[in-house]
Amino acid sequence: MLEEILGQKLRVKEQEAEIKQIEEDNGLPELRKQLKAAQTTLDAMLAEAVLNDIFEEGTLRIVSAGKNMRHIRIAEFREEQGKLFDQFATVSVTAVENAIIQAYENDGHPKKEAKALAQELLEPYIEIRPTEKWDVLDLVGDVSGGN
Repeated sequence: MLEEILGQKLRVKEQEAEIKQIEEDNGLPELRKQLKAAQTTLDAMLAEAVLNDIFEEGTLRIVSAGKNMRHIRIAEFREEQGKLFDQFATVSVTAVENAIIQAYENDGHPKKEAKALAQELLEPYIEIRPTEKWDVLDLVGDVSGGN
């Protein structure tokens, strides 16, 4: 059975490599970069217009395209439902780290230094927990293509 699983894993890897090659041959990574840059520019332009209270110009209008999202009021939830809070509440390390990095950059620190400062600040609060993930390996052969 494990040989079948390893065979399936190898087929998946081959298909991933084939898809990646097709994407690269057709310039998809560059198009994705261009799309991301264009979207970032659009978002910045819209934010600037909203900040300047420009919501209409001729027949054009800026409208809210947002949606209602549910958020738990953390302070109240922690205070009233402490056991549930401890069990279920999580904070995204990446989001917090990015916010701290941005704050350091806004204070004039270069990005590399800001990242180091953020990591130093967060280190005492971060706990690393292993996740359960399964894989199959061929201990005799080298699955990565070497050998």
